Amino acid sequence: MASLLHGSCLCKATTFDIVDKDISPIICYCEHCTKLSGSIGSVIAVVKPENFKISGPVKVYVTEATDSGKPKSIHSCEQCSCLIYTQPKAMGDLLCVRSTLLDGEFPSLLNPSVEYYPEKRPGYCVLEIANQKS
Repeated sequence: MASLLHGSCLCKATTFDIVDKDISPIICYCEHCTKLSGSIGSVIAVVKPENFKISGPVKVYVTEATDSGKPKSIHSCEQCSCLIYTQPKAMGDLLCVRSTLLDGEFPSLLNPSVEYYPEKRPGYCVLEIANQKS
């Protein structure tokens, strides 16, 4: 299947492809998304595992200290430590791919339609997203 979107880590040793347009774009302000992004939160492409292909060296860290209380695996490039995606068990088998790693301009199809933990969003960040989840 042809790649719809292609991305890579900072050093380009680890690359990935999203091969289907069944993507759920979200923005999340949980503690992990804030700390891992170094910003106010993360814009994430939520994809099914069968629609995500990754190659290159990957290391996995699993934490149970999450806002949901369920474990989350964090997948990063083994060489540059860039976060590629997470797999929170609170979301079943779905993968949360860091959309800022996608090549080219930020894809218009990743306009977030769901906002997680809106109560943690900084007051100066004004968004018009109707579907908010805590």
